[in-house]
Amino acid sequence: MSAALAALRQGLPIPIPGIFDVHGHLGRYGFAIPGTDPPLLVGQMDRLGVARIAVSHMHCMKWDWESLVWGHDRVREAMERHPGRILGYFSVLPDDGARIRGEAQQRLGEGFRGIKLHNGNGYAYDHPGFEPLWAIAHERGLPVLFHTWGGPELDQIGALAARWPGMRAIAAHAGSQNVEAYLRLAQAHPNVFLDTCLSKSPRGLVERLVKGAGAHKILWGSDAHFFSLSHQLGKAIASDLTEEELEALLSGNAQRVFGGPAISFR
Repeated sequence: MSAALAALRQGLPIPIPGIFDVHGHLGRYGFAIPGTDPPLLVGQMDRLGVARIAVSHMHCMKWDWESLVWGHDRVREAMERHPGRILGYFSVLPDDGARIRGEAQQRLGEGFRGIKLHNGNGYAYDHPGFEPLWAIAHERGLPVLFHTWGGPELDQIGALAARWPGMRAIAAHAGSQNVEAYLRLAQAHPNVFLDTCLSKSPRGLVERLVKGAGAHKILWGSDAHFFSLSHQLGKAIASDLTEEELEALLSGNAQRVFGGPAISFR
């Protein structure tokens, strides 16, 4: 039994430094989610041994700039209250190039570390209005977290990754449907990564992603608060990976994608 799994079974923090959750949220959306305040999230991270979480606000799925900006301000407040623990994604709408550039400049100046887009708001990722965003992501080497569900959006992400090689694209919910399409996407593009957050992961999915795309291409995400942080961490630690693969999944890969040295709060 690995040291990480032994700690998990004893309810102790996981002894892997710099565990990095690349997919989290703040706020509420559509249904009751208890305990969404940032201090409660960080408290859960402490108990589990998670060093960092990159979050967007639930309002990233809204259809208007006012909601996006309000959500960005809440993320900024959480970043300021929990420096180094909570990192921010910002979102945009593809209807105003000047506003995209202005919002990106402001949020990156505030320390946001990446971009989160959700096509549930009706805008496809290859919408031409996103062009200013891709130019910024390419120039700055930013991670871009895309909500995906195994559909045509994977082809859109592949085309964008090929056109903008400086961008670091993360396809969320890898294996939700059509696992082979996710593997082909990650194999074809050096700047495409897959995240693991998924509520109904079949047994062996994490191992299949690591084996099919390479251990260096898989990032751990929880989708907190939609999914349980502990559940999503448990399925990774209990998977049949080597210690080196597990540390890459939980820590090393995200440190490379987001930049900066590995950290541990312990």
